[in-house]
Amino acid sequence: MKNLLYITPRLDGSGGLPKMFSVKTKYLVEQLGYQITILTTNARSNSYFFDFSKATIRNQHIPGKGLFYFYNYLKIVKQQIKKQNPDIIVIVDNGLKGLLLPYFLKNKKNTLIFEQHGHRYYADFEENSSFLKKIKQKILNSFVDISIAKVDQLVVLTPESKLEWKTKKCIAIPNPVWFAPFYHNALTQKRAIAVGRQVYEKGFDLLLAIWKQVVADYPDWILDVYGEKDQELGLEKLAKELHLEKNVHFHAPVLSIFEKYKEASVFLMTSRHEGFGMALVEAMACGLPCIAFDCPTGPREIIENGKNGFLIPMFDQNEYAIKVKEILENKDLRLQKGNQALQSVERFKLDVVMQQWDDLYTSFKYKY
Repeated sequence: MKNLLYITPRLDGSGGLPKMFSVKTKYLVEQLGYQITILTTNARSNSYFFDFSKATIRNQHIPGKGLFYFYNYLKIVKQQIKKQNPDIIVIVDNGLKGLLLPYFLKNKKNTLIFEQHGHRYYADFEENSSFLKKIKQKILNSFVDISIAKVDQLVVLTPESKLEWKTKKCIAIPNPVWFAPFYHNALTQKRAIAVGRQVYEKGFDLLLAIWKQVVADYPDWILDVYGEKDQELGLEKLAKELHLEKNVHFHAPVLSIFEKYKEASVFLMTSRHEGFGMALVEAMACGLPCIAFDCPTGPREIIENGKNGFLIPMFDQNEYAIKVKEILENKDLRLQKGNQALQSVERFKLDVVMQQWDDLYTSFKYKY
């Protein structure tokens, strides 16, 4: 039996990372016979939005602050490793503690894989990111390079993301589309859809400004936004200020999100940065024409501009609104881009992607 230990902060949210954990662990256990334990260190709840019944989850609270916190974190991780004796340790933590962990774990007994699920230089895109903060981040990145050099394999989501890392032991494996079969959409509903947590990086503030331009010419169209809400971000307040209450609906996350894609006629993404763009691939698998900012690092790996969707130069809201209007105006264009989108995501099918993971894991020598 192939015994894996995943180390990650939390799984109790409804975002892309918990979703992919659920999909991958279920497949690895049911289809390929893996034994999987997941150690979480920042869980806020013992209940889960997604299904993790196929894995053993160990939720641990890490006491302390600063160096004392990291000492306790390292102690708990090492205790779990000693108890489980896994064949492979997979670190899935984009935080500083996760990025530094390989330096303290690597020895001849451990096979270490690090999964990077975000844009490495996300801090450069944070709101109110100061010059001093960027200098500090640059120094920390130097230590991260030293730590990541210790892993047996670094796995990122896109070929472009590989360029962010100095190690030669880096491969790209994308996230899979978790539902089947793929769906041919009639695209007759006057509804657009956006999916993602209400966080600054997703750029929903930009999307609302764009949608304001769109509904000036297409007042009968509705934008549905699905994802975890954050009142502090003020998106619903912004929608009211823009007089979009009738044209924008905010929804809580749903498990059957593909059913919501089927009710829409276009997918919109305005992220400031992405690790991959899982919602983008999901929408394309449901036959939706897609429009996205050409942000680092996911959309340009998925959308071939003008063929299976549209990539818009970063922050060009006017150009974005023009493309949305073109899609809304022309049903034949919607169908053409939607069909091309559907065909282009065949490479992200679940069996195809999970075979890449199995090939990677079995390329290392197991102790079973």
